[in-house]
Amino acid sequence: MLVPDNIPNDIKTEAIIKPGEQAANMYKFQRVISRTSLSNILQRFAASGQPFYLQQAPQELAEMSRDRCTMIRTNHTNDPWDGRISKEVNFINKIKERFPATAINDLIPILDDMRWIKDTKEIAVMRECGRIGCLGINEAIKVTRPGIYEYQTVAACDFVYEDMGTAGPAYYPIAASGERGLIWHYNANNHLLEAGTVLLIDYAPELNYYTTDITRTWPVEGEFSAEQLKFYNCVREARDEIIKAMKPGVTLKDLEKIGEAVYKKNGLEKYWFGYVGHFVGMAVHDVGNYDKPFVEGVVFNVEPILEDRDKKIHIRLEDTIVITATGSENLTPQSPVDPKAIYALIKEKGIGEK
Repeated sequence: MLVPDNIPNDIKTEAIIKPGEQAANMYKFQRVISRTSLSNILQRFAASGQPFYLQQAPQELAEMSRDRCTMIRTNHTNDPWDGRISKEVNFINKIKERFPATAINDLIPILDDMRWIKDTKEIAVMRECGRIGCLGINEAIKVTRPGIYEYQTVAACDFVYEDMGTAGPAYYPIAASGERGLIWHYNANNHLLEAGTVLLIDYAPELNYYTTDITRTWPVEGEFSAEQLKFYNCVREARDEIIKAMKPGVTLKDLEKIGEAVYKKNGLEKYWFGYVGHFVGMAVHDVGNYDKPFVEGVVFNVEPILEDRDKKIHIRLEDTIVITATGSENLTPQSPVDPKAIYALIKEKGIGEK
């Protein structure tokens, strides 16, 4: 591991990784040395025929996940008024220029396999992250009422996430009321809540570099209408049945069939479009092979959706699930999905309310 020598003055000294044996032992590297040694190290490896393993996928920073990063990188490259290349592509080009005879291999498949299966420490962090995420959503449910803005419900989540020591949002908050739920990644969050509609919040924190992903949908006032409740109960049943079936050896196609069967049972098969969810981990849309059977330690998001664009209704429930040795564990169970429990929570006083 190579570490920088020059550290900004506003960084605390205890946050600095210093070259030497102590840091190597702590972070389990063979050596921790100054970044100024990089050129000499690469020259020595190249001379010995050592191939270079480089990260060829984009860095998941403010863009939050690999799929979004790749889209943005492609857009920048193809834009005739932009054309910039990414940091990792630029680095690879410089390596090729300086060491033309050296083989360059992609490190990403190796890292992705490591990321796909979480160990007990990673799962413990994600479990706590999920708990905090649920507590934030619960506060949003409590403050929901007609006449406030969507962003005010997000503020209730933010208070909990900050108060409980998370690093902040894992992704941009979605607080979509009424027809705005049809915009899956709606982020404006600036509309007034209206009685008779539902509010969907898809929002979770990041904790120790790991995320969770949680969505709940509830009535803005009182209770669901009969039609909203019919849609909601179908989504809830699909969620429950899919989670119940998750275990090692199960595939995504198996889960899709279960979800479809629930929609058919409820006479709502025309609303099923085959989507179950995605992997979760260090990114909210984490890496993983969607064709491989699940194994112990895989974390997958269950996210059944039902919407009627003509009636402007969108219902979604989302939970983060880890595959165990014999089944699965829901890492986000603390926020209710039973309508009666939701109705009771709506009647409670939320943060800042008297």
